Amino acid sequence: MRRSTVWLIGILGTLALWGAAVAYKARPIERQIAVTAVAELKRRGLDTRFDALAIRIDGRDLTLVGSALSPEDRAGAVAAAAAVPGVRRVTDHITVAPLLKPFVFRAARAADGTVTLSGGAPAPDALEKIALLARGLYGAKLDLQLRIARGGPDGDWFAAAKLAVELAALLERGEAAVTDRRLGVAGRVADDGALDAVAAALARAMPPGYSATTELLTRLDEELAGPPIEAEAACQALVDKVTVGRPIRFAPGAAAVEAPPRLLERLALAVRRCPALFILIHASSDTHAGDPAANLRLGDARAAAIAAELEKRGTVRARMTALGRIRADPRQRAPGPEVEFRISASAVPLVRPYVWRFEKLAGGNGALTGHHPSRAAQAALAEAARPAVRGELRDATQLAEGAPPGDWLAAARAAIAALAGLERGAATLADAELALDGVARDDDARAAVEALLSERMPKEFRAKTALSTELDETLKGEPLALAAPCQALVDAVMRTGGPEFVFDGPALFGHQRRLFERLAAAARRCPALTLEIGAHSSGIGDPDAARALSERWAEAVAEALVRAGAERGRLRTVGFGNSRPLADGETEAGRLRNRRIVFRIVP
Repeated sequence: MRRSTVWLIGILGTLALWGAAVAYKARPIERQIAVTAVAELKRRGLDTRFDALAIRIDGRDLTLVGSALSPEDRAGAVAAAAAVPGVRRVTDHITVAPLLKPFVFRAARAADGTVTLSGGAPAPDALEKIALLARGLYGAKLDLQLRIARGGPDGDWFAAAKLAVELAALLERGEAAVTDRRLGVAGRVADDGALDAVAAALARAMPPGYSATTELLTRLDEELAGPPIEAEAACQALVDKVTVGRPIRFAPGAAAVEAPPRLLERLALAVRRCPALFILIHASSDTHAGDPAANLRLGDARAAAIAAELEKRGTVRARMTALGRIRADPRQRAPGPEVEFRISASAVPLVRPYVWRFEKLAGGNGALTGHHPSRAAQAALAEAARPAVRGELRDATQLAEGAPPGDWLAAARAAIAALAGLERGAATLADAELALDGVARDDDARAAVEALLSERMPKEFRAKTALSTELDETLKGEPLALAAPCQALVDAVMRTGGPEFVFDGPALFGHQRRLFERLAAAARRCPALTLEIGAHSSGIGDPDAARALSERWAEAVAEALVRAGAERGRLRTVGFGNSRPLADGETEAGRLRNRRIVFRIVP
């Protein structure tokens, strides 16, 4: 007997074609049974529930062949066929799609660019949409091995599978797999840009109820996982590859590390690939212009902070040397990075500039920081510095190469001896230049310190000083409102020039410049009061002429104070002439004593 076969493939778009075939080839009764069977399947919604379905007709007997999405769909199709009027017997050759537990969909990319889709799709329409998307992305590079399967998870499975197909395009090799409701991405990408793109896609497009995991490496990450490297140049090249274009930053004036993502982890891996070598960490400061010691301390703190972060990531602390470095003017961005990593066969670094510093603090303690060229030099300088401080001496210097030519140790000893003559201050030896700043007890002590440096500094080294006295520091204090402390301050200034200020004409102004500057500073500390300049003559001669001369002297002194920074409106000049002599004007000594300037604070 002749048989007729009808195929239903997924959707009922094929039903019209099948109906035409039946109408053309089948006998009337078979044709009627076939049309009725297809209509019944469609009515029950079973037309899309099969991966493929064929109906074979032999007279009044039907045989169903295909693959159903579930046992319920299989039973429904058999029942629908049996309910068709005129059907005598239904033979069931339908299989059920396999059950996948876990339900896995995989988009795998090979090194040659081929992308294979495998695993399961929960329905024919989902499979077709995924295949269409993948063909658009990969074209001839697509290998489609998907099959319909049961066990698909709840939620928007298609959105997760679509994301997996798209993420595979970002891989050089690896896979994006949806396992139940978890999307895992593993393999290799080209660079951090691709890593960031994967992370952004997962954050943007992951459907609700689904989670994601990533195990991705870049080409650089794979290189960092290689065998040990012995050559210093090769290790430096690897470290440079890790750090190039990815600078470490710090908040202004702070040591907290702000590193780009993954940088410190990769740097630790690079160091581990070079087990016989050391890494030198140099960090610069960016604040405290004009204060080399503060710059160096901040640089040291930043370098130490980086070393601590690397130690957390498995780098052995003994294989790291952390050193700060300074800039001539940190307000000017110097060439080169704020942080530099150098691979070395020795733990002793070569530093530029070579900085050593001795600080004598106000509380009586002292501190040595910076670098020293040998352990012997460190011990000698600590021994020399200890008597220069009244309290504790802290030695934080580090061994380093790079000391300038000449007798560096003698220059550092001279710096210690000079600082010992000051009440407080700091000596900074940067390469071949010593900068000494601080506070001396008085002018004599300051002059002694300057003379000592001039005598003891080695010829290859230069020294510059910025010294003040205790009186100078007092003159910088807060404003004074009362006349008595202001007068005491003026009197203290006058005592630095001797018991009295002796005026012998404008020619002496050049010799008294420091005195005028201090008097002007004292006047500025008393902004609500007036400084009276009283001039006295020698005690002989015409009284009117003597008064006029003393008035001119007082005006000359006032002009000198204005040039030194005093406010002219708060200066009062008085010429006393011969009216208030201190000694007998008949003698030269008496006349010299009478010829004087007296400064008085008045409300």
